[in-house]
Amino acid sequence: RAPSESTQEQAAAALWSLSGQPRNQAKMVAEGAVPPLKDGLRSSNKRVQEQCAGIVRNLSMNEANEVAMMEEGIFPPLVELLRSLNERVQEHACVALRNLSIHPRCKLQMVADGAVEPLVALLRSPLESLQEHAVVCLRNLCMAVDNAVTVMESDALPPLIGMLRHHDAKIQEHAAVAIRNLSVYDDCEVKLVAEGALPPLVYLLRHENRAVQEQAVGALRNLSVMADNKARIA
Repeated sequence: RAPSESTQEQAAAALWSLSGQPRNQAKMVAEGAVPPLKDGLRSSNKRVQEQCAGIVRNLSMNEANEVAMMEEGIFPPLVELLRSLNERVQEHACVALRNLSIHPRCKLQMVADGAVEPLVALLRSPLESLQEHAVVCLRNLCMAVDNAVTVMESDALPPLIGMLRHHDAKIQEHAAVAIRNLSVYDDCEVKLVAEGALPPLVYLLRHENRAVQEQAVGALRNLSVMADNKARIA
Protein backbone atom coordinates (compact mmCIF):
# COMPACT_ATOMS: atom_id res chain seq x y z
CA ARG A 1 0.00 0.00 0.00
CA ALA A 2 2.58 2.48 -1.13
CA PRO A 3 1.81 6.19 -0.66
CA SER A 4 2.93 7.15 -4.16
CA GLU A 5 0.28 6.62 -6.84
CA SER A 6 2.89 5.85 -9.47
CA THR A 7 4.39 3.22 -7.17
CA GLN A 8 0.92 1.75 -6.56
CA GLU A 9 0.35 1.54 -10.30
CA GLN A 10 3.70 -0.17 -10.87
CA ALA A 11 3.05 -2.64 -8.05
CA ALA A 12 -0.46 -3.39 -9.33
CA ALA A 13 0.86 -3.88 -12.86
CA ALA A 14 3.44 -6.37 -11.59
CA LEU A 15 0.83 -8.29 -9.58
CA TRP A 16 -1.53 -8.30 -12.56
CA SER A 17 1.17 -9.96 -14.62
CA LEU A 18 1.96 -12.49 -11.90
CA SER A 19 -1.71 -13.31 -11.33
CA GLY A 20 -2.05 -14.37 -14.94
CA GLN A 21 0.11 -17.41 -14.22
CA PRO A 22 -1.94 -20.29 -12.73
CA ARG A 23 0.96 -21.42 -10.55
CA ASN A 24 0.94 -18.06 -8.74
CA GLN A 25 -2.79 -17.65 -8.12
CA ALA A 26 -3.35 -19.81 -5.03
CA LYS A 27 -0.06 -18.65 -3.52
CA MET A 28 -0.98 -14.98 -3.88
CA VAL A 29 -4.27 -15.47 -2.03
CA ALA A 30 -2.66 -17.65 0.65
CA GLU A 31 0.00 -15.00 1.25
CA GLY A 32 -2.48 -12.20 1.87
CA ALA A 33 -3.16 -10.54 -1.47
CA VAL A 34 -6.91 -10.10 -1.00
CA PRO A 35 -7.05 -7.32 1.68
CA PRO A 36 -4.85 -4.85 -0.26
CA LEU A 37 -6.70 -5.77 -3.45
CA LYS A 38 -9.98 -4.84 -1.76
CA ASP A 39 -8.46 -1.44 -0.99
CA GLY A 40 -7.36 -1.18 -4.61
CA LEU A 41 -10.87 -1.91 -5.88
CA ARG A 42 -12.02 1.17 -3.97
CA SER A 43 -9.06 3.32 -4.95
CA SER A 44 -9.68 6.84 -6.25
CA ASN A 45 -6.91 6.13 -8.77
CA LYS A 46 -8.89 4.67 -11.66
CA ARG A 47 -5.84 2.99 -13.17
CA VAL A 48 -5.07 1.18 -9.92
CA GLN A 49 -8.74 0.25 -9.57
CA GLU A 50 -8.79 -1.29 -13.05
CA GLN A 51 -5.53 -3.17 -12.46
CA CYS A 52 -6.77 -4.56 -9.14
CA ALA A 53 -10.03 -5.64 -10.75
CA GLY A 54 -8.00 -7.48 -13.39
CA ILE A 55 -5.93 -9.19 -10.70
CA VAL A 56 -9.06 -10.33 -8.84
CA ARG A 57 -10.47 -11.61 -12.12
CA ASN A 58 -7.35 -13.72 -12.63
CA LEU A 59 -7.30 -15.01 -9.06
CA SER A 60 -10.96 -16.02 -9.29
CA MET A 61 -10.09 -18.48 -12.04
CA ASN A 62 -8.42 -20.78 -9.51
CA GLU A 63 -10.92 -23.03 -7.70
CA ALA A 64 -8.65 -23.19 -4.68
CA ASN A 65 -9.21 -19.47 -4.12
CA GLU A 66 -13.01 -19.37 -4.18
CA VAL A 67 -13.84 -19.79 -0.50
CA ALA A 68 -10.82 -17.84 0.72
CA MET A 69 -11.69 -14.85 -1.43
CA MET A 70 -15.29 -14.97 -0.23
CA GLU A 71 -14.24 -15.16 3.41
CA GLU A 72 -11.86 -12.23 2.92
CA GLY A 73 -14.86 -10.14 1.83
CA ILE A 74 -14.12 -9.67 -1.86
CA PHE A 75 -17.78 -9.58 -2.96
CA PRO A 76 -18.90 -6.13 -1.70
CA PRO A 77 -16.25 -4.14 -3.61
CA LEU A 78 -16.77 -6.28 -6.72
CA VAL A 79 -20.52 -5.67 -6.55
CA GLU A 80 -19.88 -1.93 -6.28
CA LEU A 81 -17.76 -2.07 -9.45
CA LEU A 82 -20.61 -3.57 -11.45
CA ARG A 83 -21.95 0.00 -11.42
CA SER A 84 -18.65 1.54 -12.55
CA LEU A 85 -18.67 3.95 -15.49
CA ASN A 86 -15.53 2.20 -16.76
CA GLU A 87 -16.69 -0.72 -18.89
CA ARG A 88 -13.36 -2.55 -18.53
CA VAL A 89 -13.70 -2.40 -14.74
CA GLN A 90 -17.30 -3.59 -15.00
CA GLU A 91 -16.19 -6.54 -17.10
CA HIS A 92 -13.35 -7.55 -14.77
CA ALA A 93 -15.72 -7.43 -11.77
CA CYS A 94 -18.48 -9.32 -13.59
CA VAL A 95 -16.14 -12.07 -14.79
CA ALA A 96 -14.70 -12.48 -11.30
CA LEU A 97 -18.22 -12.87 -9.88
CA ARG A 98 -19.11 -15.24 -12.72
CA ASN A 99 -16.13 -17.44 -11.86
CA LEU A 100 -16.81 -17.37 -8.12
CA SER A 101 -20.57 -17.97 -8.51
CA ILE A 102 -19.91 -21.62 -9.31
CA HIS A 103 -19.13 -22.49 -5.68
CA PRO A 104 -22.24 -23.32 -3.56
CA ARG A 105 -21.23 -21.14 -0.62
CA CYS A 106 -20.20 -18.27 -2.85
CA LYS A 107 -23.61 -18.31 -4.58
CA LEU A 108 -25.39 -17.58 -1.33
CA GLN A 109 -22.93 -15.00 -0.04
CA MET A 110 -22.89 -13.15 -3.35
CA VAL A 111 -26.64 -12.63 -3.23
CA ALA A 112 -26.46 -11.65 0.45
CA ASP A 113 -23.90 -9.01 -0.56
CA GLY A 114 -26.28 -7.46 -3.08
CA ALA A 115 -25.06 -8.81 -6.42
CA VAL A 116 -28.44 -9.50 -8.02
CA GLU A 117 -29.67 -5.96 -8.71
CA PRO A 118 -26.55 -4.71 -10.54
CA LEU A 119 -26.25 -8.01 -12.43
CA VAL A 120 -29.84 -7.62 -13.63
CA ALA A 121 -29.02 -4.08 -14.74
CA LEU A 122 -26.11 -5.43 -16.82
CA LEU A 123 -28.51 -7.67 -18.74
CA ARG A 124 -29.50 -4.44 -20.47
CA SER A 125 -25.93 -3.28 -21.11
CA PRO A 126 -25.16 -2.15 -24.68
CA LEU A 127 -22.10 -4.41 -24.55
CA GLU A 128 -22.92 -8.01 -25.41
CA SER A 129 -19.88 -9.28 -23.52
CA LEU A 130 -21.28 -7.78 -20.31
CA GLN A 131 -24.72 -9.17 -21.07
CA GLU A 132 -23.22 -12.64 -21.43
CA HIS A 133 -21.14 -12.49 -18.24
CA ALA A 134 -24.12 -11.19 -16.26
CA VAL A 135 -26.57 -13.80 -17.53
CA VAL A 136 -24.11 -16.62 -16.80
CA CYS A 137 -23.58 -15.32 -13.28
CA LEU A 138 -27.35 -15.12 -12.69
CA ARG A 139 -27.75 -18.58 -14.22
CA ASN A 140 -25.31 -19.93 -11.63
CA LEU A 141 -26.92 -18.04 -8.74
CA CYS A 142 -30.38 -19.40 -9.64
CA MET A 143 -29.25 -22.94 -8.86
CA ALA A 144 -29.74 -22.20 -5.14
CA VAL A 145 -33.39 -22.11 -4.07
CA ASP A 146 -32.95 -19.14 -1.74
CA ASN A 147 -31.34 -17.18 -4.56
CA ALA A 148 -34.01 -18.09 -7.09
CA VAL A 149 -36.68 -16.22 -5.17
CA THR A 150 -34.43 -13.16 -4.83
CA VAL A 151 -33.71 -13.18 -8.57
CA MET A 152 -37.39 -13.58 -9.39
CA GLU A 153 -38.30 -10.61 -7.18
CA SER A 154 -35.56 -8.39 -8.64
CA ASP A 155 -37.21 -7.70 -12.00
CA ALA A 156 -34.84 -10.13 -13.71
CA LEU A 157 -37.52 -12.05 -15.60
CA PRO A 158 -38.35 -9.51 -18.34
CA PRO A 159 -34.73 -9.11 -19.54
CA LEU A 160 -34.03 -12.85 -19.16
CA ILE A 161 -37.11 -13.73 -21.20
CA GLY A 162 -36.15 -11.06 -23.72
CA MET A 163 -32.75 -12.70 -24.13
CA LEU A 164 -34.44 -15.84 -25.42
CA ARG A 165 -34.90 -13.83 -28.63
CA HIS A 166 -31.33 -12.53 -28.70
CA HIS A 167 -29.43 -12.86 -31.97
CA ASP A 168 -26.46 -14.52 -30.20
CA ALA A 169 -27.08 -18.25 -29.67
CA LYS A 170 -24.79 -18.41 -26.63
CA ILE A 171 -26.74 -15.68 -24.86
CA GLN A 172 -29.99 -17.43 -25.79
CA GLU A 173 -28.65 -20.66 -24.31
CA HIS A 174 -27.50 -19.03 -21.06
CA ALA A 175 -30.85 -17.27 -20.67
CA ALA A 176 -32.67 -20.56 -21.30
CA VAL A 177 -30.53 -22.25 -18.63
CA ALA A 178 -31.33 -19.48 -16.15
CA ILE A 179 -35.05 -19.84 -16.86
CA ARG A 180 -34.77 -23.62 -16.66
CA ASN A 181 -33.11 -23.29 -13.24
CA LEU A 182 -35.84 -20.91 -12.06
CA SER A 183 -38.64 -23.07 -13.44
CA VAL A 184 -37.86 -25.81 -10.93
CA TYR A 185 -39.47 -23.74 -8.17
CA ASP A 186 -43.25 -23.39 -7.95
CA ASP A 187 -43.35 -19.66 -7.19
CA CYS A 188 -40.96 -18.92 -10.06
CA GLU A 189 -42.92 -21.19 -12.39
CA VAL A 190 -46.09 -19.15 -11.98
CA LYS A 191 -44.24 -15.86 -12.45
CA LEU A 192 -42.37 -17.07 -15.54
CA VAL A 193 -45.61 -17.97 -17.29
CA ALA A 194 -47.24 -14.69 -16.25
CA GLU A 195 -44.27 -12.75 -17.65
CA GLY A 196 -44.58 -14.46 -21.03
CA ALA A 197 -41.82 -17.09 -21.03
CA LEU A 198 -43.79 -19.78 -22.89
CA PRO A 199 -43.92 -18.34 -26.46
CA PRO A 200 -40.17 -17.70 -26.83
CA LEU A 201 -39.33 -21.07 -25.24
CA VAL A 202 -41.63 -22.85 -27.70
CA TYR A 203 -40.02 -20.87 -30.53
CA LEU A 204 -36.57 -22.10 -29.42
CA LEU A 205 -37.63 -25.71 -29.97
CA ARG A 206 -36.95 -25.03 -33.66
CA HIS A 207 -33.57 -23.39 -33.06
CA GLU A 208 -30.70 -24.57 -35.25
CA ASN A 209 -28.45 -24.88 -32.19
CA ARG A 210 -29.05 -28.18 -30.40
CA ALA A 211 -27.84 -26.89 -27.01
CA VAL A 212 -30.40 -24.07 -27.15
CA GLN A 213 -33.12 -26.55 -28.06
CA GLU A 214 -32.21 -28.81 -25.14
CA GLN A 215 -32.37 -26.01 -22.58
CA ALA A 216 -35.73 -24.85 -23.94
CA VAL A 217 -37.05 -28.42 -23.71
CA GLY A 218 -35.87 -28.65 -20.10
CA ALA A 219 -37.54 -25.38 -19.13
CA LEU A 220 -40.80 -26.32 -20.86
CA ARG A 221 -40.77 -29.72 -19.19
CA ASN A 222 -40.56 -28.03 -15.79
CA LEU A 223 -43.25 -25.50 -16.66
CA SER A 224 -45.58 -28.22 -17.96
CA VAL A 225 -45.90 -29.67 -14.46
CA MET A 226 -48.60 -27.06 -13.88
CA ALA A 227 -51.87 -28.28 -15.39
CA ASP A 228 -52.80 -24.82 -16.70
CA ASN A 229 -49.57 -24.68 -18.71
CA LYS A 230 -49.89 -28.00 -20.50
CA ALA A 231 -52.51 -26.78 -22.99
CA ARG A 232 -50.46 -23.66 -23.74
CA ILE A 233 -47.33 -25.68 -24.48
CA ALA A 234 -49.02 -28.39 -26.56
